[in-house]
Formats: sequence, structure tokens, C-alpha cells
Amino acid sequence: MMDHRRQKKLVFGTIYGALLLGIAYLVYLPFKPPETCFDGKQNQNETGVDCGGVCGACVVEPVLENIRVLETAWVFAGKGDEYDVVGKISNPNNDYGASEVAYTFQVIGESGNILAERQGTSFILPKETKYIVETSLSFSGKPSRVEVVLRNTTWEKFAGYKERPALEAYNRSFERTSGINFGAAKGLVVNNSPFDFTNVGIVVVLRDGSGNVVALQKTDMQTLRSGEQRDFTLVWPDPFQGDVEKVEVQTDANVYRTDTFIRTYLPTMSQSFQNLNR
Repeated sequence: MMDHRRQKKLVFGTIYGALLLGIAYLVYLPFKPPETCFDGKQNQNETGVDCGGVCGACVVEPVLENIRVLETAWVFAGKGDEYDVVGKISNPNNDYGASEVAYTFQVIGESGNILAERQGTSFILPKETKYIVETSLSFSGKPSRVEVVLRNTTWEKFAGYKERPALEAYNRSFERTSGINFGAAKGLVVNNSPFDFTNVGIVVVLRDGSGNVVALQKTDMQTLRSGEQRDFTLVWPDPFQGDVEKVEVQTDANVYRTDTFIRTYLPTMSQSFQNLNR
């Protein structure tokens, strides 16, 4: 009998509590703030917080892969205690390039100490692999390895990008010379792109039969217009060790500073870039 009474009290208590909650909700309802696309909640028929459904499309932040360092090397520059260093970097992203890549070369000694450091900046296009080179680092001690530390990267989204500007290097060669210089690398640069460039960077990497870097050199070529071709020669005044079996030539134009190229592939960027086609 007591259990039956307790059950009845429990049932009536539950019903009474539900009625009170319902009445409280009805009283609160007129004062409930409306659901909007700015309330910081996923409501209405939104697919995310304040986006999707009746709100604007949800913006998915891109997941960018870091620029990779594929190779580093150092070579004797032939001047007292000076050395040249090179790093090979790669951008794995399809639609994002970097208008600025800040780097630091660190020359590490045999005991693990840092013998020398050199900072610089470069740039890289989507899906591009390229060399960065610093010359004439002076330090004492025997280097063991070189490391490249990438510090800050300024990413830019490209629209409709397919490939880097067609700056081709032909007739690449290296020969020992009998004059005041030890050797020279020669070639022909052809601008097969529809763009004019005020500055084209040229990097030459010489390798032996085992693929080891034996010498480095870089220079700039001024004002190379669309369809133009021009010879280049880079010299080594001092001897270096190793036989040259492969001549790699990298041609590089900073398209982030070319207004015509920027308007085509980077429509959201500032229009303060120089228009070389004016």
C-alpha cells in the first residue's frame, strides 16, 4: 500500500514538474533572443557556427604544408676562409605560393657549434622546387654540415595558376679556362613567357659524377623582355676540387613584383606592383 502511494506521488510530481517547466518556457519564449547568423551558435539550419544554410557559405581555412628542405651543401669559395652554401627547397602546395620566405643558413662545426650564420629572403611558387644560395661566408673552423632554418613565410593564394614563367636555360656548359680565371659556366637564357622582367636571377650549381655539389655561383640579368634571349657567363677565379659532370642552371623571376603576372594569378593582392608591360 505504501509503495503504491509513493508511486502515485512520483508520477504526479513528475507531471507537475513538467507543467511548471512548460509554463516557464512559454513565459520565457517572448523574451528569447532571435536566432541569427551572428549569435555565435550553430542553430537555424546552419551547417557550422553562423555559416551555411540560411547564412553565408562556410569558409574552410586551407591546410598548408610547410616548405621542405630537400638538400643542403657547402663548398670552399677559394678565398681564405670563405665558403658558399646552398639549400634546395620545395613547396608542396598546389594553389599557394610564398611571396616571402625568410631563411637562415647555419654552418655547423664538427663539435656541433655554429660557425657562421647568414639570413636572407626568397620566394617560391606553387609546386616549385628551387635553390637558395649564399656566397662568401667567412668563418674559422672546419664545417661539418649546413642547415637551413625557414623562419617566416608569407603565403599568397593563386587563381588559375598552372606553371611557372617559361624562363629556359639552354646550351649549359662548364669549361676550365687558361686565363686569369679557373673556369666558367655558360648558357643561353630565353624568355618564352608573355611577360617582361626587369630582373632575372641565375643560379649555377656544378656537380661531380656522384651528384655532389662542387661549386656554386649566382648573378642577376637585367631587363629580359618577352621572346628575348641572352647569353650568360659566370666565372670562378679560384680553383675548386672535383670534376664537373653536371651543370644545373636555375632561372628565377620574382613574379610577385610583376604587375601583369599578379593581375592574372593573384587578383586579391595590392596593385602597387610594377607593371613591366607599360
